[in-house]
Amino acid sequence: MKKFLTGHEVFDEIADIYYGSALLVLDSGYGEALRFLMNLMKRQGAVRLVLGEGPSSREGLIFIKPSTLNDISIAVNDLRRRNQRSVLIHEYLPDLLIKYEHDPIMKLLETWKHEIRNNMTVEFYLLPKGAFPEMEKKILAIFDGGLEVRLSQSKRLTFYDFIPIRCCRPEWNLRPVRYEYRDDRILMEWQGEMTDRLMLPLPWLVDERIRYYMENLARLKLRVNRKDLTEHFTEYLWFFSYFNDKTLLDVRLLFPEIFEDLLKKIAIWESQGYVSVSEVEEKPVKYVEPVKKGRLSFKTRLALGMPPRLFFNFLGIKEGARVPGSVYNIERNAMFELINILVGGAETERREVVERLLRIREDFHQLIGRQRALEAIREIGENPLERLDMKYLPKIMALTLYFGFRLKCTVETVSGNVFRIRVPDCFLCMDTVSEIPICAPITGALSGTASVVFKEPVRTKEIKCKATGHDECVFELKVG
Repeated sequence: MKKFLTGHEVFDEIADIYYGSALLVLDSGYGEALRFLMNLMKRQGAVRLVLGEGPSSREGLIFIKPSTLNDISIAVNDLRRRNQRSVLIHEYLPDLLIKYEHDPIMKLLETWKHEIRNNMTVEFYLLPKGAFPEMEKKILAIFDGGLEVRLSQSKRLTFYDFIPIRCCRPEWNLRPVRYEYRDDRILMEWQGEMTDRLMLPLPWLVDERIRYYMENLARLKLRVNRKDLTEHFTEYLWFFSYFNDKTLLDVRLLFPEIFEDLLKKIAIWESQGYVSVSEVEEKPVKYVEPVKKGRLSFKTRLALGMPPRLFFNFLGIKEGARVPGSVYNIERNAMFELINILVGGAETERREVVERLLRIREDFHQLIGRQRALEAIREIGENPLERLDMKYLPKIMALTLYFGFRLKCTVETVSGNVFRIRVPDCFLCMDTVSEIPICAPITGALSGTASVVFKEPVRTKEIKCKATGHDECVFELKVG
């Protein structure tokens, strides 16, 4: 799908919104969310939808008769078809949630998702933060993400910020972005300044730097200048901390599926002083040439037909230390107890903290999965730049769970690039009750291993968890 651009350079760099998207906008600022959106969407000519009778009182405002949900759905769908690829701001969602049962509204929004995608509109649904907490969670679960717009005041100053929820680049997710109004512009904090323009190096300079990187991958060492990193780079600080003083070749081997994007980011960050790239002083590491034939050795292909235990023994792969299941459970319980102490009885805040920590835990285990997969490839003498045939994916996933967690699983092919992995005896969620799936180490390990082995972006999501009351843990893995 085509990316949606507001024309605000800073917001468009932060956000990752596409035509055909629906987003929930939580308003913590007494109407500030509408003001924020209308200023942000000036170039897009956003259309406001409200419930009421009579003609539009001014341009860009459309009234929808407050009749039945079915009649409202017909009217809104008709509007979509007449305004394809436009921006719609729905102001009436609180009215519907007060007037109607919530289940029919959820069904209506799920149906609208297909219409939104078909008509390639970009739609924002306003909702007061905390007024309908359960519906917030449900709507965010089916929508493409959201924004929380906040306003806070002291005796002399008013502060504004917004928090992107999923509809953004990973490093910005759930991170407040400060903004202010100046004349007829919205300025956002970018690299310590309030601006609406990106301060990026010229494209030809970036391209020249990337060519230099590619010609010297084994000779160039990456260093993160931690003291220069501002708050919104925290995610990438963690991401690159592993590569401090390591070569760009190491980056390529561990993140083959996004390596080109990473090189572009490194080139930009180097020009801005966030990282530095220099030649290694010692003897350069041996470069790894790409595989031309793309064929595994006979021994490896033979091993891939064996059960997991025999696979490792046959190829002589060292298992190393394994963390006992009880340690995972102690770690998890301690984490949950700490959250309870920090947030007390604030259920919504508690869930947000749990979800954030689970994402961090998943990212950590994804890096472990990548590193261990790369080590195993080297141990058996295969070329780490070789892309394994997708027919081996079920076997690799089974090996990952057995080798990393001593877990057995079954792998089903849902479609050409979607797989379902069932784990009946998962110990990571043992004796735990949770509203959300919590087996983040497994989702991270599966995504990381598959990305290294198959050289494609891989996303894994736990769709069933024993902690949420299911009989088994089920993971859905999507390639590409």
